[in-house]
Amino acid sequence: MNVKYRIAKTTIDSIHEFDWIKNKIAIGDIESFDDREIIRLLDNCHYDHIKKLVSFINKYGEISKEISEKILSCNDSYNLSRYLAELYLFVYLYKLLGKSVKPVETLPNTKSHDITVKLDDIEYKIEIYTPGDFYSYEIFKRYLMTTS
Repeated sequence: MNVKYRIAKTTIDSIHEFDWIKNKIAIGDIESFDDREIIRLLDNCHYDHIKKLVSFINKYGEISKEISEKILSCNDSYNLSRYLAELYLFVYLYKLLGKSVKPVETLPNTKSHDITVKLDDIEYKIEIYTPGDFYSYEIFKRYLMTTS
């Protein structure tokens, strides 16, 4: 079950500070509800660390493409942490290697790696795992052992 966040005046005020985000998402009227995590973040921009995070997403949204777009459409905190890990690694590599670092654009209903880095004639494909990914696997493994 996804949590629904009430769109408040602070949400509306905050979105106007972030041009890329504002141009990428539509939000409802004040007092309506939305299940995307970006709504919760926008509503909490009065906290400095949250505002820095939203600014980071906004700043690198255009070059990280699908990575940041997944953040904007994400509706659970587990996946939000995964997508943020992808964005942070993408930005780190982009600052070091420039345009040789590309986000991977996946087709609907397909699995793919997250980032491609092309150096000379070699293309490196990077898949990002977070500690939560391994925790989910451990739960799944325990479930399999109890049902077999």
